[in-house]
Amino acid sequence: LVAASIARVYGVDKEDVLKDYGKLGDLGLVALRLASLAQGKQSGNGKLFVNEVFEALKSIAKMSGEGTVEKKISTLVGLLEKVDGIGAKHLVRIPLGVSRLGIGDPTILAREWPYQFSQHSYILQNVGMLHPVRSILMVWRRRS
Repeated sequence: LVAASIARVYGVDKEDVLKDYGKLGDLGLVALRLASLAQGKQSGNGKLFVNEVFEALKSIAKMSGEGTVEKKISTLVGLLEKVDGIGAKHLVRIPLGVSRLGIGDPTILAREWPYQFSQHSYILQNVGMLHPVRSILMVWRRRS
C-alpha cells in the first residue's frame, strides 16, 4: 500500500520502489530520494497540518469493503502530493509504525488532542502505532 502510493506520486514502478527499499531498508528514505529526483515535477509545498494527517490516516484505518485498497492508496497519495521530500520521508513512516522523530508519535498526538486522544487510540492500532500508545494512555489516565 505505501510502496504503491510512493510509486504513484513520483511516477515510477512499484517494483522500483521495492528495489530501492531493498537497498535502503526504509521506505521513508526511498520517498525522500524519489522526491529529490522528481523535484521539478512535484508541487509539494511542505505545508500539511497534523490534523489533516490524522484525519486522513483515520479514514484509511476505517475503510473497508470493495475497492478499499485503491481508496487507501489514493488517500495516502493525496497526502504525499502536499509535502516535500522531507515531509514524505516522515509521512510514509507513520502508517508503517517506524517513525524516528526522537519523540514518539503518540506524544505529538497527545499534545495536539489531549482530551480526544484516548478515544482515538483504536485508530492508531490500525496504522501500526498502538503499542507505544498504551504506555502514554496509562500515564495520561493516571493523571486524570
